[in-house]
Amino acid sequence: MEKVLIIQNKIPKYREALFSELGKILSLTIIHSGEKISGDLSYREIVVSKLSYKNFFLQKGLVRIISQNKFDVIILMFDLHWICNVILPLFKPCRNVKWILWGHRYNKNKFINLFRNFMMKRVDANILYSDHEIPRMVKNGIKRESIFVANNTLDVPNSVDLSLNNKDCYLYVGRLQKRKRIDELIIAFKAILPFIPEHVNLEIIGDGEEMENLFSLVEKEKIGSRVIFRGEITDSEQLINFFSRAFLYISIGAVGLSVLHSFAYGIPVVTIVDEQNYHGPELYNIINNENSFLIKNLELLPKLLIDIANYRIDNFSDIGQKAFRHFTENRTIDKMVLSFKAAVKYSMLQ
Repeated sequence: MEKVLIIQNKIPKYREALFSELGKILSLTIIHSGEKISGDLSYREIVVSKLSYKNFFLQKGLVRIISQNKFDVIILMFDLHWICNVILPLFKPCRNVKWILWGHRYNKNKFINLFRNFMMKRVDANILYSDHEIPRMVKNGIKRESIFVANNTLDVPNSVDLSLNNKDCYLYVGRLQKRKRIDELIIAFKAILPFIPEHVNLEIIGDGEEMENLFSLVEKEKIGSRVIFRGEITDSEQLINFFSRAFLYISIGAVGLSVLHSFAYGIPVVTIVDEQNYHGPELYNIINNENSFLIKNLELLPKLLIDIANYRIDNFSDIGQKAFRHFTENRTIDKMVLSFKAAVKYSMLQ
């Protein structure tokens, strides 16, 4: 069994299922600088301290731990803000260790992207969040066979197709942040109230720095009976009750794993593709008018919401069913595990 180390900044809740499954097929160690995970784990966990300066971080003691444990493969978070993730594959302090970079690739900075290309050529394999950057990577000289895609997703233990359930709300689940543009969603929802059934509400689940401002906005607009704040809910058995009633998951701002969370219940997503939004790679799961809706600007949202609430979109339930099938056939945790396994196997042969 390959002895594999994964270095992360922390272990977020949505990654626990992935690491648990990887620990069953690999001799896995995870080093991170977040909160220690409680309970029985299928992998070894090492928490290290970090030094920080502005937006840059240095995890302490990595070279010592790597030297003492003789790992076969080390998988690094490809985030240039974490200095060791740059230093280690460049200088390769330990012999006979294979190196894999995992994460996002390009951004808008030309010089940073040139450095990313250099880094990707230095390692033995690369794991991507999605496949849309592969042609560009190959054009820049990265070997196609060294590229593996572990489409970013999350574990939804009670996933079920709810597309045929009776619907009575639009839904937002996530952090209440300015970049999510929830205030714009609330104003857009108010504008359609005369044109949708009285029982159709906007449900907002989550917490964050914008909570007070959003409360104030709803009170100012006198729509407190139609815009309902539920607070933060993370339990899947509670969340399914809200997804089951939702026509759509709406994110005016940038989308991420919320796309897959919604698809796991057969709920289509609507989001805006414009210059204000910097979407995560999860956006590429959306096929417009096939399993969800992509609109170019906020002005197009009201008509879509009105048509959906009044059942004017033919075969709307089919769209939800296709979203559910996309999740179950392509985006479950076991698909991610297979990609990691293939990347590890390939790197061992280099």
